[in-house]
Amino acid sequence: TVTALTILCTGVTGADGGELVLMAFRAGIGNLADWILPPIIALFALCTLVGWSFCGACAFRSITNGKYVRIYQSAFCIAVFLGAVAEMQTVWTMADIANACMAYCNIPAIVLLYPSTIPKRKKFVNGE
Repeated sequence: TVTALTILCTGVTGADGGELVLMAFRAGIGNLADWILPPIIALFALCTLVGWSFCGACAFRSITNGKYVRIYQSAFCIAVFLGAVAEMQTVWTMADIANACMAYCNIPAIVLLYPSTIPKRKKFVNGE
C-alpha cells in the first residue's frame, strides 16, 4: 500500500499507528501531510464502512433468504460505534478473534473440499 511504502521509503521509526503514518508522510511531503492525511483517512474509513456493510448485508441476506437483514445492519452499526469508542488494542484483539473464527470455519471446509478440486485442476492444466 502507499502507506507502507511511504513508511519504508522514508525510514521513519520510533512511533506506532497513526503517529508513525503522519511522521512518514511529513518526511515525504512536509507539512502538507497535516492537511491532506485527515480527509484521506476519513474518506477511506467511510468507504470501508459502507463497503463492508453492504458486503455483509448481501451475505446475511443470502444466508437468511432475505430475512433479518435489518438485525445485521443494526448489529453492524452497534459494532461501528463500539469500535469507535473502544481502546485501539481492544479493537485489534476483537478483529483477531473475528479472523480466527472465520479461519476456524473455512480451513476445515477447504480440507474437506480439496479432493473435489483435483479433477478440475487436472482439466485446467491439460487445457480441457
